[in-house]
Amino acid sequence: MKPVHRLTAVTSVMLALVVLGTAACGRAVSPVSPTTPTASNFGTSPSSGATVTGSVTGAGSGLSVGVVGTTLTAQADGGGRFQLSGVPAGNVSLRVASAGGSATASLGPVADRERVQVTVKVTGNSATVEVNERVEADDGADVEGQIASISTSAQTFQVGTNTVQVMSTTTIRSGGQTLSFGDLTVGERVEVKGVLAGSIVNAQSVEVSNGAPPPPSGPGNTDVKGVVSSLLAGTSCSAQNLSFMLASGTTVTTSATTRFDEGSCAAITAGASVEVKGVLQGSTIAAQSVEVSNEAPAPGSNGTKVMGVVASLVAGTSCSAQNLSFMLADGTTVTTTATTRFDEGSCTTIAVGATVEAKGTLSGATLAAASVQIDAEGADAEASIEGTIAASPAPTACPAPAFTVKGVAVVTTATTRFDHGTCANAIAGVSVEVEGTRSSSGTITATRVRFNSNSD
Repeated sequence: MKPVHRLTAVTSVMLALVVLGTAACGRAVSPVSPTTPTASNFGTSPSSGATVTGSVTGAGSGLSVGVVGTTLTAQADGGGRFQLSGVPAGNVSLRVASAGGSATASLGPVADRERVQVTVKVTGNSATVEVNERVEADDGADVEGQIASISTSAQTFQVGTNTVQVMSTTTIRSGGQTLSFGDLTVGERVEVKGVLAGSIVNAQSVEVSNGAPPPPSGPGNTDVKGVVSSLLAGTSCSAQNLSFMLASGTTVTTSATTRFDEGSCAAITAGASVEVKGVLQGSTIAAQSVEVSNEAPAPGSNGTKVMGVVASLVAGTSCSAQNLSFMLADGTTVTTTATTRFDEGSCTTIAVGATVEAKGTLSGATLAAASVQIDAEGADAEASIEGTIAASPAPTACPAPAFTVKGVAVVTTATTRFDHGTCANAIAGVSVEVEGTRSSSGTITATRVRFNSNSD
């Protein structure tokens, strides 16, 4: 599978300033020529290591930019422009230093031969990474950011330094709704997938989201899907502090700044299916966005639907006794009876690792299934999963780390490809997309692990 590579415009990533009074030290690298960075300025991929190019505004004199933990340093030119070559793959942080102080910025996982372009703005005692664009060796591209301008005649729009060309084959969507080019407006946030041709990104798909950008991936940030089991007493939508518990036992808190998609705060009721993005602190998520499924009815109605991967079969139950019960990776328990209908397979097809869709009556965190639809794919079938690496059981180390995502065990091998990072980045709390094959035990042997530079 051809990897997809990212040119991601990331806004409002705050950096802590530490006043040092001295410029960063290390070996000097010649500054780049004073040109405004564009997608075409990425040039060719380096033969070894990544290349980080960019500019810094608002800093004092004697400006230099270095890679934390190495001696790699570049002196910026009079316009604040710099270039670092041979940056080691892995989690990379930049140190921006001038006569007035120093700021440290995390770029996250950087891949070998990746080309990264950043713009850093220093204001007072803080600094902001305004652009973080990435291109790897091939021409696949992702562009994410706000639309700055639109050309109706050319059917193009601008996101950061990137010109996006919309073609007749381009799909434009917002949630579940299909849009046309004329529906796009300046200021909307979009994610574009396409092919880089020179300085133009020929769009294959455009996803529109008018909300705030998702939180960056990494320890503490998470994306969780589940079923609401209860609302917490003393909280409400009117007070802008609604809190609720998922069937997995995770507590979700909301605030006046939480964004609600596909429904309002009032749509969150026991039995509703939700997707929550935010900051994980222990077993509580401070939600930045909550997407509410309109398909999930209130508890007690015969038709609540849950989807997920079977994490375990409940001891003492079986198909022969017509009382098989099993637990999904999100913590929901599904019970069956002699009247439960099994589609796309039989009761005996249900095994750890199988993907199922169950419909029935939800009571707390238990669904009494009227029907269960089973993914009929057997062992060695293609499988994929996306989510946050669990802290327990603890991930194992390189060269072939093993870890758990949403209750599903993932193992890697010497042939597993790691995108936007290395095996060392497979640590608890990091958001990943895994592709591979699923064994009869439910374990996924990964052919590809992609470290997400942001959470969706």
